[in-house]
Amino acid sequence: MSKHRIVKQTLKAILGLQRNPNGRAARLVSHTRRALEEDKFYRALKNRSRFEQAIDVDIRTQADYLITTDKGVFLLSGGKLRLAFPFATFGISAIGDTIYIASGVLNRNFILSGNLAAFLREGMHYDFQIMYEARERSFDGRIHQIHADPSENAILIAETARNIIAKIDATSGKYLQEFVPFVDQVGEPLRSDHNHINSVSTYGAVTLMIAQKYQQTRSLFCVLKGNKISGFHFKHYGAHDIFLHQGHTLYCDTFGSHIDSNSPGGSLYFAGHGVDEAFFNRHPGYMPRGLAGTSGEILLGHSMVSKRAERFVGQGGPILLRDFAVSSFVPTPFAQIYDIMRADGQKFDDQANEHAGDGLEEMMEREVGPAAFRDRELTVYDQPHLPSVILPGKRIP
Repeated sequence: MSKHRIVKQTLKAILGLQRNPNGRAARLVSHTRRALEEDKFYRALKNRSRFEQAIDVDIRTQADYLITTDKGVFLLSGGKLRLAFPFATFGISAIGDTIYIASGVLNRNFILSGNLAAFLREGMHYDFQIMYEARERSFDGRIHQIHADPSENAILIAETARNIIAKIDATSGKYLQEFVPFVDQVGEPLRSDHNHINSVSTYGAVTLMIAQKYQQTRSLFCVLKGNKISGFHFKHYGAHDIFLHQGHTLYCDTFGSHIDSNSPGGSLYFAGHGVDEAFFNRHPGYMPRGLAGTSGEILLGHSMVSKRAERFVGQGGPILLRDFAVSSFVPTPFAQIYDIMRADGQKFDDQANEHAGDGLEEMMEREVGPAAFRDRELTVYDQPHLPSVILPGKRIP
């Protein structure tokens, strides 16, 4: 919608509201507000990066990081935070010089490809292209984590609202496959937000994912190999972020034991054990989600602990760990951290090891929990099975 048309429509709506505040004019105002939000988002996609004033933070990292939040994408570098992209973003990944983010406006969820350099240096063109679009009914159903796999030139998408992992070509956005991990009691695929799939990563021919809810009080960690899937119980509901690091599993127990009123909150698990319990057991607790790191450090996201309706009020912030002990935590202007990526496009060095996924099922049983099922047939489709998905080729308005 053109800017002239939006202004004209806004004036028309204001005049109509004066005559009839509950009628057609009210609907027109709502429509106009939506149009203005969409216009603001699409204009930002065409701009050059423009970093706002840097925020000094008392946290010194070995690497630079991009942090996705409810306020946008922030660059953490040299003890300073800079807003690199000003719209709420969840998943983030990269192949070479191309960055991929899961962002959107209103009920429109996009996978956008762009210029990684624009997130690291001010004044660069974002060069965004729409790779994928899904229209969701609620904020909770938005696309969550994504993983760009250079070995297959593909992007894996945790499509939470559809309860699947989608796979698209990283260059063209062509829809390649969708993996449906769960079936109902009669064997029919579950294609709505029943299990809240939130995390995905790959290691060679192996894909890892997390379903936040499984059998009411647990999460389920899954290993996908070809057309087979194995699932492993984790004792708590709401886990996020499954990676391999230094030969072991690394993941976030985001909510901790929500049943136990004495539980202060979540924690970070490495090799099956919670790290730095003295830190994470402090009240009111922490809500870890989003992590990346090097051989010498881990940067972990903490999101505001509050009632769901108040989750965007208050402060979250990055937690820096060295040798699996917390060295610093800094409150920041954003309340929710969703994902973290190193500025070189990697999460952890292990993802470059195509053999890192060998023997994963046995590791999962040792470090996550007992198997719920092993080598079950995985439902795979070559086309999307819901009309809410819009295939690539759409230009930015």
